Amino acid sequence: DNVSQDTSLMVVNFAKKIVHALQVLNPEAIRIPTDDVPNVLCRIGVAVEFDSSGKHNPIMYIASMLDGRKGRLSFGDLKNAIKNANKSLSAPYELLDNANNNLLRYDWRASVLNCATAIEVMMKKRIIDYFQGTEVPVNLQKHVLKQADGFSKLKDLCKNLSIPLCNISKVQDDIMTIRHRVIHGGYEPTYEEAYGAYMCARNTLLELSVPIFE
Repeated sequence: DNVSQDTSLMVVNFAKKIVHALQVLNPEAIRIPTDDVPNVLCRIGVAVEFDSSGKHNPIMYIASMLDGRKGRLSFGDLKNAIKNANKSLSAPYELLDNANNNLLRYDWRASVLNCATAIEVMMKKRIIDYFQGTEVPVNLQKHVLKQADGFSKLKDLCKNLSIPLCNISKVQDDIMTIRHRVIHGGYEPTYEEAYGAYMCARNTLLELSVPIFE
């Protein structure tokens, strides 16, 4: 009936959100079962059974692949995913999630570009947060942010404002230098370079305690 279909749809949608949150929280533990279906982390299905009183009870099943060679999912991961399933990813982590999906679809170029943008968005957000605690006029804030276009300018501005960053040399070598070659030289990065850029961006966001959800 319509009630059963609506309930099943709600369960499936919520399950997809949980699995997506899990992939962001612990991307090394979940792999997609196929490489030819974009944006599919696992297959989720719902069955409905009826008890003796005629009450329907939806049953959800998730067919995913867990990568035991790397980070195993913990109960904390699952609890965190359920807690944040209905929240949006922060902008840096949304870009990092895109980079991870690019890796899964063998698009090394797009992955590197998303990693670079994730770092720059994070830096600009830290500058905006810094200004919120000062009496710098709004017009001046906007002017400064407009001029801070690109990694080098953002890095210099963070340094001048004493905004803490980390892994800057590694970010320069593993992400920005490759991004520059991709954009200006038509370079096609290797898997190792794309994966290295992804891990560098991910570790940098983690070390700076950038919020995953908002």
